[in-house]
Amino acid sequence: MIGIQGKAEFGDINSSNPVAAFPGITAAFKLKNTETLTARLGYPSRRGYVKGGAAWANAYAAAKALGLAGETASFNMTGYTVGGGVEWMFAPGWSVFGEYNYMGFGTKNVNFASTGLLPGFGPAGALADTNAIKLTAHDALVGVNYKFNWGGPVVAKY
Repeated sequence: MIGIQGKAEFGDINSSNPVAAFPGITAAFKLKNTETLTARLGYPSRRGYVKGGAAWANAYAAAKALGLAGETASFNMTGYTVGGGVEWMFAPGWSVFGEYNYMGFGTKNVNFASTGLLPGFGPAGALADTNAIKLTAHDALVGVNYKFNWGGPVVAKY
């Protein structure tokens, strides 16, 4: 079994943590969306498969204090994805599956612009900071597939 899959996810994943070196400052992150293009390989007699390919992400980060953002950055990253899963055909054309994917985007130096809302971050629009951002994501899926058979079976004609 060989296949190609394109997938886009448009949900926000939010996280934040205090910045130890600067009490009162919180680093906030938002993974806005991810897209992947993968090849899938499995054996027809088995139900398991592996997959891998390219991944893209759009993200947002900010340094916040008193509920206000002092500096922000929106950025894109390109990386890879690897994963695997199991699939079971329960009726002609229908299957259920469970899958895990790891996405690695490496580390990127990102320039943060000041919002001008907090003292100490500079005037609005000025370069406030450059941070090395390392991005990884984990993805677990369960679902139902329907496989179209537009070509129909191959029939020999004599």
